[in-house]
Amino acid sequence: MKVEIESNVDYNPNNYAKAMFYADEEVMAILDKLYERWEEHGRKGVPLDYATIDELRVLYYKSRLYRDATGEDLISVAIYGTSMKERMKKRRKGSSGLRHLLSLFIGRWVEEE
Repeated sequence: MKVEIESNVDYNPNNYAKAMFYADEEVMAILDKLYERWEEHGRKGVPLDYATIDELRVLYYKSRLYRDATGEDLISVAIYGTSMKERMKKRRKGSSGLRHLLSLFIGRWVEEE
């Protein structure tokens, strides 16, 4: 699981995936604990070495969830407060958060003229 987590996040060229993974509140809470344990053990190995199996499962799941994230996903989550799960369901249905945002912007622009 560790190798796939690193592959999905750290070695992933997709910066949106990294941003969304590291901004996830559950991921941040786990990483805080891991860094604390890592420090307590004299920084031997990497922080991921100190994860429990449950923490690894959560990080693994989240890394798979975010690995293919797009800019639209980031905007949707940041602006509308939707979860990535909701965003993925909408993406499968063809709903675009960016399209919605642009329609709001264009609608205001047309009203001003």
